[in-house]
Amino acid sequence: MFGVRLTKETDALHRLEGNHAIETDRALVGIKDVEKLLELAGAIYGIAEPEFSS
Repeated sequence: MFGVRLTKETDALHRLEGNHAIETDRALVGIKDVEKLLELAGAIYGIAEPEFSS
């Protein structure tokens, strides 16, 4: 989007891909295993949702 490397975001995506929770292809992120993704997210899941529910 901005033409810069987002290191922390890229590393997080690679970890999720390595755990077979998601798959990425350029600017697309696909969820492969919802249960695995929720397990990996742990207590962090759901924190940001109230910010977007206006």
